[in-house]
This record gives sequence, C-alpha cells and structure tokens, in this order.
Amino acid sequence: MTAGILLILLSFFGGCTTTGSVQDDGSQSGTTVPTETPEINRSYQPESSSSPVSWRDYYPEYDEQTKSELIEEAKDEIQRVFPNVERDSLEGVWNDETDFIIDPYPNIKFNNVTNGIRYIWIDPTSNRIINYNSKRYSTSMSGPNVVSFNTAVNKSLNFAREILGDEFMNRIGDDLVLESNNVDSYLYTGDAAIYIYETCGGVKYERSYVSVSYNLRAGEVQAYGDNRANKNLLTELTTLSPEPDITLDMAKEIFESKLKEQYGLDDIGIEYVDKDRFYPSLYWLDRYSYVYSENPVPLKLIWEIPYTTEIQRSEDGYDEDIDAPKEVIIDAHTGEILLLTYNDELLICEIE
Repeated sequence: MTAGILLILLSFFGGCTTTGSVQDDGSQSGTTVPTETPEINRSYQPESSSSPVSWRDYYPEYDEQTKSELIEEAKDEIQRVFPNVERDSLEGVWNDETDFIIDPYPNIKFNNVTNGIRYIWIDPTSNRIINYNSKRYSTSMSGPNVVSFNTAVNKSLNFAREILGDEFMNRIGDDLVLESNNVDSYLYTGDAAIYIYETCGGVKYERSYVSVSYNLRAGEVQAYGDNRANKNLLTELTTLSPEPDITLDMAKEIFESKLKEQYGLDDIGIEYVDKDRFYPSLYWLDRYSYVYSENPVPLKLIWEIPYTTEIQRSEDGYDEDIDAPKEVIIDAHTGEILLLTYNDELLICEIE
C-alpha cells in the first residue's frame, strides 16, 4: 500500500474505523493492574451541551450562475499552482452530492486533468485545492530512491506552501503541528508523508489536517489532501475544555476493567504501544459526521490508545514494526468508552 493510499484511507473512513495515534503523551508500555476502577463521570457538565452553529452557515448554496463563476475561479487557482496545465484541459464538474466518507460539503471536481494528474478537487467557498492525485500515485515503482526522506519532507512542505501560502505555513510551531512519516523505512515502498494538524487549546484535531504524500523513487508529490473544515466552524464547535478530566492512566484502567468484566479474565494480555507512529493521543473528535451534522454538538475530547493483544502478537507473520495496533477510544471528560475492539470482536461503538 502506498503512502498516497494510506493518506486517502486515513482521511476518508469514519464511523467505527480508527487510525494510528501520533501525539505523544507520556504513556507507559505494558499491562497495568488497577487497584480502583474509575467510574464514568456522568455528572460532567460541559460548557455547552449544544451548538447553535451549522456547517451550512459556512458552506452556502449557490445559483447556477455563481457556480459557473466559481468554476472559472477554480481554474485560475489550478493554473496558479500548476502553471503548465492548459485551461482547455480543465473541465470542472460541480458536485452537490455530500456524504460522511469523501464529500462532506459541495465541491468542484476536475478529473483527468493531464497525463500526469488524475484529479484536482476544489473547495468553492475558499477556492483552495482540497485533493490532488498524480496518475502514478497508485503505481508501485521499483528501483532506488532518488531523493532522501529529509529532502522529500522539504519538497512536500514547499508543495503545501505553494497551495496554502506563507501565512498558513508560518503557523507551524504555533497553532499548527507538523508530523512526518517515513513509510519507506518499514514498508519499503519508497513513500514518505507529512501531516499538518490544526489544533485548539494545544490539542490536535483528529481529522483536520493537510497531508502530502511523496514518492522517494519517483521524486515527486503523488497525493495531497486538505481535510480541514472551515476554521471558524471548528472554533464554534470546540467549546469544551482542552484539559482532560480523565487522565491517560485512568483511561487505561477503564479499558482494562471493561475487558476483565466482559471476558472474566485476570490477565487480558494487553500491551500498550508507545513508539514510532503509534502512541497515545489526546484529540478533538472532529470526524465528518460530527462537524457536518444537522444537529451539531460540541466536539468531544478523546483519548486514542493503541495496544496489542496476546492473540494478535502470536499470529504467524506478526511484525510489531509493520502491523498496526488496535485502538480504544475513551471520552477524556466523562470516561465513557466510545470504541472498543478485542481480538477482532467489536464490543462498543458509540462513534458515528
């Protein structure tokens, strides 16, 4: 699987599918035995239990004339970023069909742009590129790497800067978090990736990030995605405290106690993962189904905790450096378990 494919999968799948955690919060590996099980904090009172904001306030409907004008503006933007693209090759199609998988709001799609560009999608409200895909992105390339990982990171940042501008990119280290992933170092596919996360109160949003996939063998950007919702919309939805009432250790105890209760086991065979690409993360739960809901509520603050089970570790071919761990997701204010699987059995799914 190429990094481009990884980016698309991480960006689009919601509901009871999970992604790798990436924010370090100082967890400890190994199984812990709780002396006292924390209870769900049902008395927790958020600053606001409902939100008056609607995503439709930020993504208005347009008449046909305005749509045509916005398509022409989108062509201007594509030619600004990709000056070698001829305008005659750009056939923009307005897409009003929305879902919680790929298209949470209306957009403009340009498909088969050139021999080297599979598609470019534009957010018409901001006239920014939200998806770019090279025709080589899904092609497995053999041969040596022609650029180093560090060079790929720099080129990916330059690509993002060309699209997003200096004002956005200069926020990295302030309220934006930059992370990189040398996929080639463990999958040997020649892929690398960067992620630029939006934050609020020092906490990353789970899905509001920009991603760039770069192939070290081709020496080019293969995929780009901008999953961020409107910044003002996110701010309106993020009204809870960024300080968790449930600590990471408490969240682990809640998780372990649930498994022991469910299966009647003293030893549940859990090992927590805290290295490389996977380690416990505190996030705002900003999946499409919540941000673009018709009945919006404040975004939850969550713990995503990666772990492995004894059965998983004993499987033939298991490689801790390659195989992704499982995850449990717990509300960091109430202690409620929102998502829990154990040995491929889905026990709890409270995430839309």
